[in-house]
Amino acid sequence: MAAPTPPSWLFPSILPISRTGDRVPPTWHVVFICPMEDAERVEMMTKLSTIDENWLDRPQAAMQRLVEIPWLMDWTPPTSAIFSIVKDDPLIVVDDQSQIDQTAIIIWKASTESSPEAARVPIARANILLGVAAQGGLSSEYARILPEPKAQPAIPTINRVLPSHLAGLRLEPSIPTLVSLVHLPEAAQRNLESMIGCQTIIRNWPKAQDPCSHTQLYRMFQALKISHESNYQAFALFIDEVPEDSEESDRPGGYRIVNAKGSSFPHFSDEDGSKLEITTLPFDKVEEYWNAAWNPESRIPATVPKGPYKYNAAMWKLNKFGGDPIVNPDDIANSLDTSVIFVLEKMTETELRKIRWEIFRGCDSDENFMWVDVSDRLVSPDMQGLVTYFESGEFTNHSPPYHFLAVDRQTLADAMEPFDERDALEAIIVASYEAGDVWFSDDMNRSFGYISTGYGYYRGDYDEVQNIHINLVISNMSWDEMCQHSPVFIIDLDFAGSKPRIREKKSATVAKDLYERSHVALYQPQYLHQPRKDSTEANTSKLTPSRCFTPSDAA
Repeated sequence: MAAPTPPSWLFPSILPISRTGDRVPPTWHVVFICPMEDAERVEMMTKLSTIDENWLDRPQAAMQRLVEIPWLMDWTPPTSAIFSIVKDDPLIVVDDQSQIDQTAIIIWKASTESSPEAARVPIARANILLGVAAQGGLSSEYARILPEPKAQPAIPTINRVLPSHLAGLRLEPSIPTLVSLVHLPEAAQRNLESMIGCQTIIRNWPKAQDPCSHTQLYRMFQALKISHESNYQAFALFIDEVPEDSEESDRPGGYRIVNAKGSSFPHFSDEDGSKLEITTLPFDKVEEYWNAAWNPESRIPATVPKGPYKYNAAMWKLNKFGGDPIVNPDDIANSLDTSVIFVLEKMTETELRKIRWEIFRGCDSDENFMWVDVSDRLVSPDMQGLVTYFESGEFTNHSPPYHFLAVDRQTLADAMEPFDERDALEAIIVASYEAGDVWFSDDMNRSFGYISTGYGYYRGDYDEVQNIHINLVISNMSWDEMCQHSPVFIIDLDFAGSKPRIREKKSATVAKDLYERSHVALYQPQYLHQPRKDSTEANTSKLTPSRCFTPSDAA
């Protein structure tokens, strides 16, 4: 079954043979890119391990050991997919045409810096010819396969949107203008103007409206930002409230000045340029900040190297690095941060602030999470819906995060409870791709590749899931290590081509309620290979990940 090319991160990931050094004999990876039953794969691997006796001008080269990576999907990608799979090591690829005309594809790179080349060759010659090709000696009689021209990714539209109450607003260099993200009572507004200490214009948020969301803030920043063609930094100032009992709760009046920093360019080519960062600015620095934003080279510290500058040099002393990241709502896949919290269900900004302040407030963490509301993009407000979203066209050129947190209505329900009555045992979701990876190893138990099939996820309180997340991000511990005393559902694929099944891993000491808190979300069913109805154990041998093929196997 043919299908459009999926995101490249769904293809097999090949680990370089060189990582094993001289401990492993010369080996080729054989990658299947079409569904096959086990017996069919064995037949193809046997042919790849057999010398063509009718090959009159056969090169004087030794055949190499073969290790295989089966295709686990139900659809067949276009041949051009091989150029997304190959890294530095040469590969042999078996596709649906291989069974028809007894050929295989060999793909190689002349050097690590060069583009890959590919050719279709007789299957009984592929083993030897790949070595010849890798040395640059493949004859022109073997027709080359060319990659399809890559379409230029569409430049995302930047939505510059001002709320109706700010229509027509233009910032002027002569007087600082701050936009409040929440409604300010008159007394609070007068108090803020007094604390700022200079003439200021404060544009209030409507009383009847929900506070400004991250999506609104991002688009409002694009419409208001102070930017210059000479450097890539843009700035704007806002006002927001401070939750009680937070680190900033001692700020007068319960409000803070928000310094928003983003890119001055009209289009973004990388995630750092696409996202927005917000930090807190001291009240008495507003005038200095405003002047620096409008005059990038007006006050250059002696410690700053001599220009010309591509950044705002006058803002050097006022810049605070490591702020809270705000995702580009119109280009989510290209602007995700390292630490992400996905919002799975539709919530108001008031409800989201309740979660941030009640569930995440006061937690001992240096992580600045990026809150990403994807509720309007999901087919269902749960992990399965999120994984389906990762398979969409938005992620064609960008991999989804390896690890992340997520919140939903259950999180909100915990946040709404009085603190002393709150049971946040399962308030937050932590997820990792590690639990959904299928790894392939050779007969020496050395891994040589893997395929991602989904995410393992677990519900817990903030301290629990945050500890898991940090250890995953810094590769300090694996998912299995941290869940050794609790159950983890992981994918265990039957290499005879049968449907993936869930294997349970649990400690005998774990209570049933904890056991039910860990799950796995698979990619869409059509991606997972189903066996033919006539496939049985009687006519299909069981292929294990550790089986290898050598020329002697085929003798």
